[in-house]
Amino acid sequence: ADRSQSLDEDEFVKALVMRGCQEEDARQAFQLAAASMPTLSLLEFCRALSLTEMAASAESFQKVKMQLMKLAFYSVVGVGQHDLTATQFEGFMIAMGVQREVASRAFRIFDLNRDGTLHVDEFFTIAAS
Repeated sequence: ADRSQSLDEDEFVKALVMRGCQEEDARQAFQLAAASMPTLSLLEFCRALSLTEMAASAESFQKVKMQLMKLAFYSVVGVGQHDLTATQFEGFMIAMGVQREVASRAFRIFDLNRDGTLHVDEFFTIAAS
């Protein structure tokens, strides 16, 4: 695997602290995700985030995950906005490599109140589960 884009623990912690995570939480998240490797790539970290048992195994990992989800939400809708349209959601998901049909189906599932938008509360309810 190409490790040129990987971060060591201190680099990882610094990057997350700059984005609002607590240092201790970021450090514990690195240790859980890296599983004794000296560095961690973005792909490896995303893979670890997607593992339910990993996220549930440590409160600090869950805090880091929620902070990153918050950053992702506001990077799409803008700070101060609270609703994500189907078009915005699908565009974001497609940019992440998800097929349009899958993104559309996911939006319909996530839109808990069926109003055609994904409110920040709905987004975090889904993200936390």
